[in-house]
Parts: sequence; C-alpha cells; structure tokens
Amino acid sequence: MPPVAVSTEAVVRAYRQKALSRLTVRFFEELFSITWELSHLRWLEVAAFGETDLAGLMSFAFRTASDFEFQADEWLPQTDLEICSQADLFEHIQSCLANLGTPDTPTKLTLQQRLLAIDLDEATPIYRILPHVRCTLPNSPHRYGRTDICCWLEQDIFYYLELHMES
Repeated sequence: MPPVAVSTEAVVRAYRQKALSRLTVRFFEELFSITWELSHLRWLEVAAFGETDLAGLMSFAFRTASDFEFQADEWLPQTDLEICSQADLFEHIQSCLANLGTPDTPTKLTLQQRLLAIDLDEATPIYRILPHVRCTLPNSPHRYGRTDICCWLEQDIFYYLELHMES
C-alpha cells in the first residue's frame, strides 16, 4: 500500500469541520494510564465503516481526548506531520513501554499487551507529530512537558499512541 499523504492543514480543517460527525465507528478502544513518572500514556484504536481519510481519523483522536489543555486547532498549526520509519515507531513503542513501568493495574497490563502486539510490518503510513521548535505556543496539546505522538494505519485500523512527559 503506498503512503497516504496527509498534512497538518488537512487535519486542522477536518477538526474544525467536526469530521467525526461523519465517522461511523465499528470498533473503538481507548486506554489511558498514568506512568511511573506521573506522566501519561494514551492508546487509541479505531476501525470505521466505509472510506475514511487519515485526516478525519486524526481529528477524531484529538476530539475524543478529554485531557488536552488546548484544542487541536490551537496547537496543531505549530507542528509538522512527518512520515517516519518502522524503526522510529519501534523506538516510540519502546519508550512507551519503559515509561509505563510495571504493569500493576489491568489497564497497564492491557496497554503493555497492545504495545507488544503491534505489527511493525503492517504499520503504514506512520506519522509522528513534531512541534515547531521556534514558534508561538502552544505547539502541543498540553501546557507543560513534552508530548510524543505517533499515528498509523494497520490495514483498515487506525492507531494513535501518545506519550506525555510532564518533566
């Protein structure tokens, strides 16, 4: 499958048009856990009926987040969507696993299982959201700390993996 091109502008446009109102979801799973450093990890898995574009799915991920301190159309324009490699996604997953710590709750155990089950060979295209270094803030959904976000498709399923580090 060739890479699906998507831009920051397209995601912001879908977000402002409330694209999720046109999204018919057949499967949705969201997992959220505080990490051992008092930061958090958010996992989203969405399968929709019919043709769905990547910008609309990303918009859906941003609209369903209850912990964002800024609306997506406030911070997303100060970022770049970069296609990244399977090795980059693997590194992101390893960082998430390290920050998750000991799976001492059912949610953490499920998150660990989901992260270990990701099929890197099927993940395409993989996007990472990178903040502009020198820009007007906000350039992240959260006021403090760093937020690393990767999104990808695995066949017809959309995945969103966010690691937010307060410190």
